[in-house]
Amino acid sequence: MKVKFYFLIVLTILMTIFVGCSNPEKTWKTDGAVFTMSASDITASGATLSGYLSAPDVSIMETGFLYDDTREMTNQKRIVANNAFSAVLDGLNPRTTYYYRAYATAYGVTKTGEVMNFETLGNPGLSSGVVIDFETGDFSQASFVNNYSYPWAITYSYPYEGYYCMKSTCEGAHGCSSVIELPVNFSTQRQISFYLKVSSESSYDGFYFYIDSDCVSSRYSGECEYVQLEFTIPAGSHTLRWEYSKDGSVSSGNDCAYVDRIVIS
Repeated sequence: MKVKFYFLIVLTILMTIFVGCSNPEKTWKTDGAVFTMSASDITASGATLSGYLSAPDVSIMETGFLYDDTREMTNQKRIVANNAFSAVLDGLNPRTTYYYRAYATAYGVTKTGEVMNFETLGNPGLSSGVVIDFETGDFSQASFVNNYSYPWAITYSYPYEGYYCMKSTCEGAHGCSSVIELPVNFSTQRQISFYLKVSSESSYDGFYFYIDSDCVSSRYSGECEYVQLEFTIPAGSHTLRWEYSKDGSVSSGNDCAYVDRIVIS
């Protein structure tokens, strides 16, 4: 009787273990886990997200990713993953940090992985042979940063070619500058060229071109008809900067600079 009693106890334990292990719903609720993987194929406007599961024999209803451009993910969006537990994000902003986490849903329970992040690259579409000629009548051909106190503007006055160019707007604003920037990221060295026209107080108010914090051009001031400038952009992430700067007094000519037909090759 004693042997039989112990046999029944062991059998009960084994059956409990067997039933528990064969119950995928219980496995998911107690042991299932979701893992967020590092983003890959990152571009200026997108990235590929991946995740994986630790939950054998569980029938997963849906996998995907939650993402946002804030660490708190207060306005998070959702994208459903494919069967390989990956998804391609697109339509993102250049040079922006995005936060994301993988999720999976089964048996009415959603589990998430840890929050990870990635930063998109520089300006989208800037590859060999790109031409920014402003013929759209706006700055939409590239992701310019144009939010300074005296931003550059699109004008139909004095284009080098076509109907439009961009011009500085700090006319008469002594001691001020008009600045516009363009973030770029290239895997190899590139060349940039553009056409410049200046009408200003000679030797005092003038135009400068920067790559990051380095002024790589001469000062162009006075009455300068269109001239083509060319510079080398090193590989990597950089900020291109066009600036028309004024000293503390006197305005001459149109008191501005014009830029047209920017080419990156």
